[in-house]
Amino acid sequence: MPSLIGQRIRELRIARGLTQTQLADDMVTPSMISQIEAGRAMPSETLLKRLAERLETPADMFFLTPSTSDVVHQKIEIIRTCILLQRYQEAEQLIEEAFTTPAGHVELNYFKTQLLIARKEFHAAFQAITTTFTLAHEQERYDLFDSLYVLQGDILFALGEIHTALHAFEQAKRYFERQLQQDSVMQAQLYIRLSECNHMLGQKLRSTTYAHIASTSVAVGDRSTKIANEYLSHALHLLQVGQEQEAGRVAAQARTMHQTLHWVESALESDLLLIMHHLDQGEIEEADDLISMYLERNSFYMTLELHTRLNYLIAETHLAYGQVNEAITIMDEIIAKGSDTPSIERLHALTRAIRALVYKDKPKLIELAQIALHDALHYRRLPLAVEISTMVSRAQVRMGHTEHAQQMLEQLDRTIQSI
Repeated sequence: MPSLIGQRIRELRIARGLTQTQLADDMVTPSMISQIEAGRAMPSETLLKRLAERLETPADMFFLTPSTSDVVHQKIEIIRTCILLQRYQEAEQLIEEAFTTPAGHVELNYFKTQLLIARKEFHAAFQAITTTFTLAHEQERYDLFDSLYVLQGDILFALGEIHTALHAFEQAKRYFERQLQQDSVMQAQLYIRLSECNHMLGQKLRSTTYAHIASTSVAVGDRSTKIANEYLSHALHLLQVGQEQEAGRVAAQARTMHQTLHWVESALESDLLLIMHHLDQGEIEEADDLISMYLERNSFYMTLELHTRLNYLIAETHLAYGQVNEAITIMDEIIAKGSDTPSIERLHALTRAIRALVYKDKPKLIELAQIALHDALHYRRLPLAVEISTMVSRAQVRMGHTEHAQQMLEQLDRTIQSI
């Protein structure tokens, strides 16, 4: 296990962008630096001073006392809790204040990646998760690999790289299954993501299997987010007045309370997948029953995003019953609220609506198809994008807009070529 001095040298070296060979230079061998960082060797006072010069830092920076190290640990726990409860501004402020060498701290880079995802800065998040993986490898933090792969998969999924995202989630599954103590929430979220990727790639049977595993992996609680946030606010206050130990303990209580709500959210997501699979199989009554149970049991816990996704599935259920007008009304209400986040449920419902409108309402078909085409291209569903564009082009030709139809097909061809 690394000593405090060894751990500090490693953090400073990584923060300065140096390899072990570059740090060793002509002072010692790279192997000696490796042994010092791993806690298998202790540097002399003379060597410490030379290392401090090379790392451009005072020599006393190496001597983190146990109490100081514990303060850092407690701050990490509070940052983790802030992110869990989506209090991103406070998390970012604590990150800026807590560390003198942020570039070398693997947890800190993990948190920064989560913040970038929350801001939907996915390209920057991908760069951050790549850095975090490098640090985790260097620091032998294999305990983080399942979480890192899930985070990487989330970023790739958001960028529309479904095949690559699936690979990341499968890697997360391998690391997760090696753990002795498994987190049921992590398991549920992982299988939800595996189900979504397989569904987008047309692997319906495998997707259904993963959705059923997810639905049995979660426990449902009834704790309030408000209580968890009150605990976190108290923890932040304790941190400000110097009571780090107590602050960490209270933050842990907030996380425990929020964990039950996290379970609920995972249960809701797995239910959405199961509803969609019932609709895929033409099992309309089963889908309808599950929607009713969903609303009765979980309406209190639904986020706006989950509620929107559910409403798209409700609209699709109306379409399956042949109730096109009712479905279009629901979709119009969702679109009017300005929600523009792609989702599998939205693409699923809009595609069915477009097919139902081919001989009924061409202007509405064209309106909905613009959104569906955006989602199909986002998820790299190129055959579906071609089908949607073809239906729109035919509708425009029948309305006498031949030039618009030609322009749309040419634009689609350019987009596919760029992908």
